[in-house]
Amino acid sequence: MAGAFVVRGGWRGLRRWLTAAAASPVVTFRALQEYRNDSGPFRLIGSLEAFEGRDTLWIGNEQVSVQVRIRGVEVYFLEHPDEGGSPQEPPRKVNWTNLGVLPEGTRFLIWGYLSTSSPIPLFESKPGKPLLVLAFHGDETTVLERTLRDSRQVIEHWNPVTPISLLVGFGTLLLVAYWELRFPGSRALGLSALALALLPSTFFLPPGIFLFYWFSKLWAESRTLRATRDVLRFRGDAPEKALSCGLHARRLEILAHAVLAAGAGLNVFLLVTLLRLTIL
Repeated sequence: MAGAFVVRGGWRGLRRWLTAAAASPVVTFRALQEYRNDSGPFRLIGSLEAFEGRDTLWIGNEQVSVQVRIRGVEVYFLEHPDEGGSPQEPPRKVNWTNLGVLPEGTRFLIWGYLSTSSPIPLFESKPGKPLLVLAFHGDETTVLERTLRDSRQVIEHWNPVTPISLLVGFGTLLLVAYWELRFPGSRALGLSALALALLPSTFFLPPGIFLFYWFSKLWAESRTLRATRDVLRFRGDAPEKALSCGLHARRLEILAHAVLAAGAGLNVFLLVTLLRLTIL
């Protein structure tokens, strides 16, 4: 669960950046002249012109060409041009060291603090001054809204920490089960620990699978409602509808967690019963 909160917080941070980017001035030739020798948050949509070394991109459009220093930055990829209302897969994140070669003309959205103190305008990340680098497909006029809509984990419960947690939990519960089942007598604790250790392998077995499927449907509906709420707030439209979507999403999340717990509990009960018949 801790991993789920970390993942959700990361995507929440990206959505804040997107909202800030929408409110920031666009980099134009006139803006560069007016803000010369100054620094401030700007946004730029342009195409990849060239790489300079491993950590600098040249991004340009019809008016300006700037450098973007990506050292220490996560680069996001919005890989579908979908214009529909339902959220898609979240943007893919790539560390700058693993960026590799990108084709010339790749479209980018850049947002961050632009230094104009040197002859070549430069976007770069500094402490307290984040830098958003997003490669995208599709209409540039909707890229902010589409990225905002999709910037949520499909299911936060499955995240980079989940496999490690499952492995640690499996090993710990097996040790508890072994310790409790070594001697005759009351084996309830040992059987329960063994059932919990085996639980992840039974997610796709009946009867719990039906509740797990219901959980995934509820969670997907909740994600769609949260995305709708975020888009409405982003547009500044229908605040009452945005609030209603948020409340409905919260209720669905609570119900989804109850369904997930019921499915897990049901499978654990059946596992304990089968193990009791097998071992005792």
